[in-house]
Amino acid sequence: MTNTRIRLYIMSRIGLRLSLVLLLALMGQATLGAQTPQADKASLYYYRAARAASNEQAEAALALYRYARRLDPTDPAIAYGLGLQYGQRQDLDKALPLLAQAYQADSNNRDYMQGYTMFLASLPERRPEAIAILERWLSTQLSDEEAQQYLASLYFRSGAYQKAIDLYDKVRAENTALYPEYARLTLMRARLYDILGDQAKARRELDELIARYPHESSAKVRAIDYLYTQERHTEAKSYLEQLARDPGVSQTQLRSLYIPYYRATGDSIRWAEALRSELSDPQVEAKDKVSNWETFLQLQARGDTLPEAYNWVFEQIIREQPDALEVQQSYAKQLMLQGKGERALSYLMDLRKTLPEVPEIWTDLLSILGDQKRYSELSEIALEARRALPSEWSIVYLGAMPYVMQNRMAEGRRYLEEALPLLEQEGANDYGLSVLYALLGDLYESHNRRQCYEYYDKALEYNGHNSEVLNNYAYFLALEGKELERAEQMAVRGLKVREDNHNLLDTYAWILYLRGRYSLAELYIGRAIDKAGDELSGVHLDHYGDILAAQGQTDKARPQWAKAIELYQKELKHKQEAKAKRKEISDLKAKIKRLEKLLKQQK
Repeated sequence: MTNTRIRLYIMSRIGLRLSLVLLLALMGQATLGAQTPQADKASLYYYRAARAASNEQAEAALALYRYARRLDPTDPAIAYGLGLQYGQRQDLDKALPLLAQAYQADSNNRDYMQGYTMFLASLPERRPEAIAILERWLSTQLSDEEAQQYLASLYFRSGAYQKAIDLYDKVRAENTALYPEYARLTLMRARLYDILGDQAKARRELDELIARYPHESSAKVRAIDYLYTQERHTEAKSYLEQLARDPGVSQTQLRSLYIPYYRATGDSIRWAEALRSELSDPQVEAKDKVSNWETFLQLQARGDTLPEAYNWVFEQIIREQPDALEVQQSYAKQLMLQGKGERALSYLMDLRKTLPEVPEIWTDLLSILGDQKRYSELSEIALEARRALPSEWSIVYLGAMPYVMQNRMAEGRRYLEEALPLLEQEGANDYGLSVLYALLGDLYESHNRRQCYEYYDKALEYNGHNSEVLNNYAYFLALEGKELERAEQMAVRGLKVREDNHNLLDTYAWILYLRGRYSLAELYIGRAIDKAGDELSGVHLDHYGDILAAQGQTDKARPQWAKAIELYQKELKHKQEAKAKRKEISDLKAKIKRLEKLLKQQK
């Protein structure tokens, strides 16, 4: 039993009765006649502690109980009250001896028994003791149904399933007039039989429930739901047919039970018919209609994109239930995935006004504007979004897109340097702050390497496992040929987070090469190339050639350099067409010229 469940059980089962028990015990002490002044004082503090506990003043109750116990360490009521306080704090080392003292002083006191077994049972190794106490209790208190049910649950948790089945049957026999309780206990027995692998007996339990209560439609519903949870949908057919003949069952309820049946049995024709019927049912919430349709359409989806032929479904739901904003948000997301940015925008533009507190609406909206290169609108919406959600880092990140995409690096740096202190002040999460400081460092990389490193350091303060920063930082240090030991440590840290990342593997291999550890460098550059796949770049092959050449394997190095030139030339053409930064283009030309020179020297 979890800590929360223990606390809830004690509050619900013991707490209400506790104050009465304590007050009655106190009254009993008062009528015992002559007591020592010490005992009288202990009783006074005991009463105050009980009152504080009933008012949920936990700290005051603990202090008062502790003082009362110092005054009279033999009083079982004081020991019990103090034990409960420690137990609710999950300090069982202190709680259990005190609860044991109270129980041993008066084993006929139901509250002492119940409190002690509750906390004993929370420790798996001491659960047998709790079971033994409950068994002794029930040997004399035959009609204590609550204790019977708790013992059955302990049998279940201990793996004594047959004992649990038998005890649930005994309790059930005493509740034939109470349908809800009888049904609950029957389903518990069915579940236990299923755990034991006896599906036939589990099914008989369900049949018996329906036969005993033929006019209770919910008995059939419970049986169907149970079979669904056990992934035994085909067995539910007979119950569904019985339910269909029940005049007290609505079409809405019946349809909701048939839909998962059709889905599980693969009857897509009837499944689609049921969903179409559901569309016009005003008793079904819009979000449930969408959820059911999305499940159906996933079978025909490509990746995350649902078939466009069924967009009418979402539009009809929105038309009939225009206040279903979650549906509009879901549909806008689907339109984005289908590449229908304009239609998605029409929903998101309205939603940002009605649901300004939902970050995904703003980020989806900004993403579409970025994809469409509508940078002016993006900047305006980003400012609006930041006012609505001042601590949301992803909005600031997307707001930087116009500067990055248009090579307006100086403006991008100013934008982030203004936004980041405000985000920190508003309590943005550490992950996001690390991402933004990393981006700011990237924007400084070709402008001011020292400043770049300062922002990388800041990014790592917020997230020491930021593998992108670790890779870039290590690689730039390697390019400068300084602090190679530190660079190697960063690359290793990055690989612990993303061991198969080809960029990190390449960085680590290059640092090993610079440090003269050629054979290990060859091992890691080989892994980098294997993991790169379609993202294989000229840098990988350039480095591979250099590592091979350093070991005297020039015949193997030359083909790698030649392939690197081809990839560099393709990259250069792409950058020239995209009008990339002049430095990027000149760097690529320099790499090609260097490799061509190496190839000539090796002829």
